[in-house]
Amino acid sequence: MYTDLAEALVKLDRKSEAVVVLQKASELDPFNATLRKTLILQLIQTKDYVNAKTEMEDYVKRFPQDAFMRQMLARAQGAGRSQ
Repeated sequence: MYTDLAEALVKLDRKSEAVVVLQKASELDPFNATLRKTLILQLIQTKDYVNAKTEMEDYVKRFPQDAFMRQMLARAQGAGRSQ
């Protein structure tokens, strides 16, 4: 239900509200990989890079087998060092 609501908010260009909904859903279901990826992508879309990086770090701890997200996290950490 939360994911559907977040998708509807994104379609209405209410991305910040979608992030709040996804954060709540993530608290309720922290081991839902799809939900967590959606939250990370929306944080990036809203240019909330600090929280996106934090969410990526937590995601990789919970789902270490996800090579794509490990690579995204490495890029985010590298970008943070170059600034």
